[in-house]
This record gives sequence, structure tokens and C-alpha cells, in this order.
Amino acid sequence: MAEKKDIASKQFSKVVDYLFYALYIILIAFTILNMLNIPIPLVHDFVKSNDNLLKFLLIVFASVGIVVLHDKRELTKNVVTPLKHIEKIISAGKLDNSKIVYFKDKVAFYIYFAQELQHLESGAEVLVTSFDKTPNLSYNKGEDKHIEALMETWSKKILAGSITVKQIAHIFTKKDVEEASERISQYSNCFNYSLSAMIGMPIRPYIDIVVIDRNIVLFGFPRDRTAPYDTSFGIAIRDSEIAGEFERYFNIYWNDDCIPLKMKDGTDKSNLKTLDELALNVTNFAEYKDYNSLLMKLIANAAPYKNLNKLIGDLYMFSIVGTYEIPQKLAKKRLEKTYNDMQKMLSEAIPIKASDVQMNMGKTIACAQYKIRATSIEIGDDSYWTSKAGESIFSLNIGGITNKGISVERIFIMDADQQETLSETLVRQRTAGVSVFTIITEMHTRGSFEDFIIIDDNVVIEIIANGNAKMYINKEKINEYEAKFDSYKKHAQKK
Repeated sequence: MAEKKDIASKQFSKVVDYLFYALYIILIAFTILNMLNIPIPLVHDFVKSNDNLLKFLLIVFASVGIVVLHDKRELTKNVVTPLKHIEKIISAGKLDNSKIVYFKDKVAFYIYFAQELQHLESGAEVLVTSFDKTPNLSYNKGEDKHIEALMETWSKKILAGSITVKQIAHIFTKKDVEEASERISQYSNCFNYSLSAMIGMPIRPYIDIVVIDRNIVLFGFPRDRTAPYDTSFGIAIRDSEIAGEFERYFNIYWNDDCIPLKMKDGTDKSNLKTLDELALNVTNFAEYKDYNSLLMKLIANAAPYKNLNKLIGDLYMFSIVGTYEIPQKLAKKRLEKTYNDMQKMLSEAIPIKASDVQMNMGKTIACAQYKIRATSIEIGDDSYWTSKAGESIFSLNIGGITNKGISVERIFIMDADQQETLSETLVRQRTAGVSVFTIITEMHTRGSFEDFIIIDDNVVIEIIANGNAKMYINKEKINEYEAKFDSYKKHAQKK
């Protein structure tokens, strides 16, 4: 639509230019004829003045108009027309005074890469990462002919020995290992090709880097959420100083973080085998964020489990000696028992003796980070909050509110006769920053009401009538108590 408007505007401009050309030429001709006293039909009657100076000025005005129109048309031909091709010139890397080239899609990126490879002098060095992931497509097959052409040029250059290549591949899946093996096999006799690998979850944000002959740096980026490890657009920087910096950046990882697979002196088959054992047999990487998050949480909270790293190492040893069968069977049996015990802890209540309730309650509240919701059943006894144990818990609440900004909500459940005796406790709690709610009941026993505290949506402790307690860390049980608290709150009155 915009292109059609542009064409129409240019056509209209041409028509206006031609009309003014004609007007200026006619004006000059009529003025000269009039100065020579040659009568002009239809015009002679309107020209009465014999002022030759005015006629001369008319000739000058018309002549200037013609010159201006001519200059405008020449400027349009010489300047405006090439602007249509400026994007193509930039994409082809032919604009000498531009250091940065933008590629709007993968095809433009790979065409530029292929062109630069074709014009490299013998002995040039290329440093390249291969962090992209195309689960259903081989690394040397592209979505179209341009990408396949790049891979063909790339292979020919390496096999001919005309360029030296150092490549870092990222290994996560079995497919990555297979592709690394293919590269090693394809260039097995090429001393000019070296391959190293980085092992781990997919790298995000994904960026692929190419440093060409210490002169150009290419960057490939994704923009498709469904393919977050596939180049969608890119840029090139043509600057030897910047390229030199990225060469040093590349070599940091090449020398320190990578596992060598193929070097000048041959292939390291043991490293390739290790990668094959570590690589995952998956095609979808969507869950890797969950794996990473869980791993980080485990590491962050590993201090109480002093032998955690040793356990992981031991499990790995049992996994690679599976062919010997007996040790793996024993480890599997014991591990399953441990797993079942852990599941039991998660799904069932963790019992707390009455003598340990206050201590465990205090430790749990002290660990709170952002929210505490609790009920407090006063029916039959309104002395807890004036006792030493109650004062201790209240003090922890005040510390959490003051030092951490913790939100504390407490629902006091009492019978009608206790409202006066508990009024001072309610005022103290509200003044300290606790959101206080009350439920007034005609019941004189606890009945169906439950006395519990929820810490940060992670832990629940329920005080049983006999003084013992139950702790839950299972998410489903926590949700049950949260729903129960909300139900109580709907029937409570805010103080």
C-alpha cells in the first residue's frame, strides 16, 4: 500500500514539473515576441505596457524557474534513486563507511556469512560457536537453499585447508553428540579444524558468535518463542579492534571451560564417550528452566546436607557400572527405600511432641520471609498470650514485622464471655502491626475449630487438642489449610 502511494506521488510530481516547464517556456516566448512587436493572438489585447525592463525581468524569472526544475530532476536521479537500494548495499556488506550491518532474517545472515567465507584469503582463521538447537533438522541442512549453500561453502573451505577453524559446540542432547561425531568424522583428516564442547542445559539467552579473520564479528539472535535456540536475525560488526576483543573473549572459554573433542593431534574418544553418557535423550527442552531452578534451590539450601555432593558422585558411579549389575541393583533398592521414606515425609504429617511444640513453632516462625496466617483458639482458656510461651511467639511476630516487613494475620476464636478479658491482647497485637480478626461463638469447647499456623505458603503446624502438633510441607495439605483459613476469615470480624 505504501509503495503504491509512493509511485502515485512521484507521478504527480512529474506532471507538475512538466506543467511548470511549459509555463516558463511559453512565458519566455511570449515576452520575446512582444518585445519584437510581433502580435500574438488572444494575448496582444492584454499586453498594453511597453515597459521593456519588466519584460526582461519576466524572461529572467522564467529562465531561473527552468534551471531550478532541471537541477531538481538531476538531484532526484543522482540521490533519491540509489536510496531504494541502500538496504541491499548494507546487507551485502558493501557500504565501506558502515561498521554495523543488520540482517532482518536468517537468510540475510547466512548469505553475508557465505560471501565473507568465499572472499577469505588462504590461512584465515574463523572462530565460531554452535549453540543453536534445531531438534527436527540436521545441523548441515537448512530451511532453504541459501543456508545449505553456506554449509557447502563452509565444508569445502575446511576440507581444502584454506581456512583454520576453532568451533565450540554446546552439548545437551544425544542429537548434539551425534552432530559433534559427524563433524569429527567429516574433518578427521583436517589439521586446520578443531572442535571443543560445552556441556550443560541449553544456554539462554541464546547468542551465536562468529569471528572472521580478526576483522568481522557476527552475532545471531532468536526472536521466535517457539524456537528460542534458532537464529532469526543478526548483526555484523566490521572492525578489527572489536573483532580482536571478541577473539580474546572466545579464547577464554576455549581454553578454560570447554572439553576438547578434536584437536590438531587427533580425536579424544574418551571425552566424546563421556559426553555421550551425560547427554539427555530428549527432543523438547521446555522444562530445562524447572531443572535449573530446582538445582539452584538445592545448591542454595545444601548446607544441612553435608554429603549431598558425595551422594551425587556416588550415584553417578553406580549408574556407569550398570553392566556389573550387582552394585547397581543394591544401589537401586536402597535408593528406592530412601525415596519412599522422603515421599512419606512429604505426604504424611510430621509428628511433634507436646514438649517440643513451642521450640519448633519458634524456629519455624523465625524462618518466615513474607507472610504468616494463624488461628488462635481461646475457647476455654484465654491465658496463652500472657504466658511466657505466648510472649515469646508475639515477640517473634513483632521482629518479623519490623525487620522483614512480614504480613501477619491472626484470627482469634473465642466465646462471648471472653471478649472483655481478651480485649487488651487484641489491642496489643493490632498496635504491633498484626491484622486482627475475631470469631465470636456460643460454643464452650473447641469443637470443629482448628488451631494452626501457615508460614510463607510452605509449612503448616497444627496444634492438636492434647498439646501435640502436626507439621505438613506437602503442597496439597498446605492448600487445604489456606482454604480453611480463608473460610474462617469470611466469617470473622476485623478489629
